[in-house]
Amino acid sequence: MLAAIIAGASSFVAASRQPTTYQARAVLIVGNVLEATNPTANDMSLPQQLAELYAPIAQTQEVRERAAEALGMKAGDLPNYTAGSVSNTPFIEIV
Repeated sequence: MLAAIIAGASSFVAASRQPTTYQARAVLIVGNVLEATNPTANDMSLPQQLAELYAPIAQTQEVRERAAEALGMKAGDLPNYTAGSVSNTPFIEIV
């Protein structure tokens, strides 16, 4: 019993000393597929291809610098992020 209390207390102390970590996520849609009443496969094809093209661009140094500038930060202060297209969709996910 005493070992469990000591283990619990030491775990609490160790966890409370860790810095708080936050993670944000954004999902963007390419095109206007959501506005279509009955989107067809053709309506989805080009936005899907563009999402695959645009996602890597979001990770370039120029985009990072402009994003930092828009947020009033230095480019080096901007946290690391990843951007990728969501398979077979017109979505780009940024984490």
